[in-house]
Amino acid sequence: MKLLDRYIFTESIQLLVIGSMTILGIFFGTAEFQTYMNMMNDFGFPFSVVLSVMFLQIPTGISFCLPAGVLFSTMFLLIRQQDDSEILALQVSGVSMRRIMAPYIMFGLVAALITFSLNEYVSPQTRLLSEKLSLIALYKTAKPFAGRFKLEQKDDKGNTSKIFCFGEELGRSVNGLLLIDLTEKNSVKVVWAKKGTWNKGSWCLSEGQNFEFFNATHQNRVARFGVLQYENPNLFKAIKAGPLSTLSKTTEQIRAEIASYQNKQQSPPADLLIQLYRRYSHPVSCVLLVLAATPVALMRARRSRSTAFVYAGIVIATYFVLQQICTSLAENSHLTPFLGSWLPSIVLCLFGLMVSLLISRR
Repeated sequence: MKLLDRYIFTESIQLLVIGSMTILGIFFGTAEFQTYMNMMNDFGFPFSVVLSVMFLQIPTGISFCLPAGVLFSTMFLLIRQQDDSEILALQVSGVSMRRIMAPYIMFGLVAALITFSLNEYVSPQTRLLSEKLSLIALYKTAKPFAGRFKLEQKDDKGNTSKIFCFGEELGRSVNGLLLIDLTEKNSVKVVWAKKGTWNKGSWCLSEGQNFEFFNATHQNRVARFGVLQYENPNLFKAIKAGPLSTLSKTTEQIRAEIASYQNKQQSPPADLLIQLYRRYSHPVSCVLLVLAATPVALMRARRSRSTAFVYAGIVIATYFVLQQICTSLAENSHLTPFLGSWLPSIVLCLFGLMVSLLISRR
């Protein structure tokens, strides 16, 4: 049986690479690729920087695609074994279905270990490096948001905090720049300049006016200036700071951030809890999805190949759909973060075991 185990393991690796790279190619060839192209156009990044950022995102993409790749490889290797009557020959020789599925379970465990290692030790570092690289490129760019005449900046709650309006572009400069600052609750600050030049992360404004409008208890203010340096402190802080998103944090850092919210008697954000639970649910799903593929090994009916392909397609598609639905429900407080992270793979695992039980009783 060691020969069978090596055969299944070797074939599974080949199919895993094909399945994961196919899913990763779709992942980067659609939404992600469009995002990076928009980044290049909006911020004026050189194409080499965009390629570097995309390359640094690959470990995150691989860890995201590995569970689906395991499901893909298990499904199609079982279908091929059924076509070649290998499973039937093993059962006639007295090999139980549990023993036949054992190499697949072991393969899922190895994939789970790889996924966890990528999520914990590789992806956070490469993701953080890509974020820093993007910020440094923004700091050095000739002018951000090239070709755009209006920009809205959001705060942590999603509310508009600042509005930029740009005039005609002249290299690094624009003829006319209007800034509306809405960060203060009781006042609105407006800065208008005849000319604005982007230089190392800040705007150098010349020949303009500074307006400050208060509520009824204060007097409005107007001031003229010859030259005004308008810096973006958030940009400098982000370049110097540590992890910028949950994907660029290790599990220990996520736990520490959750603990800081709890010490302040505050509820941690849902996306932070989801990311913590996914650090464990995502690797474990490599094993659970192998169990979801078990019915393919039991199909004996006529035209079982077409049925197996249909079942494989439904399970793979359902996995991605359930992930999106559960994540959305968890982020909007319609589902707990724990269930939002674990439910997709558990549902498919239970569904696969139930179908296997029904087929074996026929």
